[in-house]
Amino acid sequence: MVECLVVCQARDGSTSLRNIVHSLFFYNGEHFDFGYVSDTFELWPAILDHLRHGDTGPLYRILSSWNQKVEISHGLGFVLPAVRAILGKDLKVIRVVRDPEDHVRSLVNQSQIDPEYPGTQTVIRPTAVDLGEMDESAWSGLSLDDRFRWYVNKQTEMTDRHIALFSSVLTISTDELSDVSKIQEIGHFINPSWPLLPSPTHVHKLQGLDVSGLTSKQRRHVEHVWQNFDISKASSDSEYALKFVISEIRERYSDKPWVASAVISRVLEDC
Repeated sequence: MVECLVVCQARDGSTSLRNIVHSLFFYNGEHFDFGYVSDTFELWPAILDHLRHGDTGPLYRILSSWNQKVEISHGLGFVLPAVRAILGKDLKVIRVVRDPEDHVRSLVNQSQIDPEYPGTQTVIRPTAVDLGEMDESAWSGLSLDDRFRWYVNKQTEMTDRHIALFSSVLTISTDELSDVSKIQEIGHFINPSWPLLPSPTHVHKLQGLDVSGLTSKQRRHVEHVWQNFDISKASSDSEYALKFVISEIRERYSDKPWVASAVISRVLEDC
């Protein structure tokens, strides 16, 4: 049975939290006992069935099947009473929050990088139509920004409404995920006996970058770079940025090593 649930939304730091939790288990010599968006292709339809029709069966079966100590999940902010019914009031809940407009911008940018994000044909998230707030034509008439704004605000509203169902809640801002004291707080919240803590994590952000004018290939490359480049590490290690660039060049021209060598030589000359 799950002891600690991390309630996230897409693009609010769940990947960084996964890395933090992974490191906490690793540094303290414990078997990795956590899940990350477990059963997502079954969970989202179950959430939708619950919201649309009040059908608890599929959602209850998924929640009851989880036996990991920690679960980091998207979407459960929509259905916290169901979570309480299965996992109990004493479930530890870590809630992740992000500035709403920053969150919307990140979702829009990500959707431009990957047009199928955040939904695909097999994973469809809730809309205002599902909650009876709009008809299909009104929802279809909304801009992409406003659809994401509804998604962020509605899940936040429903989480606000039901978070008090749980007796032990820790709220963490996305901007705090590289703060050593907050990582310590997360570790102690999950397991007060853990003596060791990982180094600060790299929080994956696009830093408000506008990618609308880039090609699809360029957008994916931007996302790859931002996800892997650690700004905090660059500020403390004078050689990190250069090593990162050289590594990126070698990867980009992996099928043409002679081109990679020429490009690296030019970079080093400019330095």
